[in-house]
Amino acid sequence: MDRTQIIEKLKGELDKLNQELDKAEVKIQELSGEGKKAYQKQVEELRQLMSEAKAKYDKAKGSAEDSWKEVQDNIEFTARALKNSVNYFLSHFKQRRKE
Repeated sequence: MDRTQIIEKLKGELDKLNQELDKAEVKIQELSGEGKKAYQKQVEELRQLMSEAKAKYDKAKGSAEDSWKEVQDNIEFTARALKNSVNYFLSHFKQRRKE
């Protein structure tokens, strides 16, 4: 993949994760009590990570060719970590809703 394709792929992944969090937030609003507060706090933390990933994405998009490899490695690592965090949260959230 070339640089543009990698950047667009990463943007797609960030957009998808953002949509997943949006869906979870709607379901969290149906909860009450401490569970709701705990999930809201987790979503806020994930939104912060999302914001940091977006900043790295923007940096990757505007990076010079000579620093591209370092930026690429950094943003890919961040995207994987964010994806794992969001997926873990969603699986835990879905499991708790079934109980």
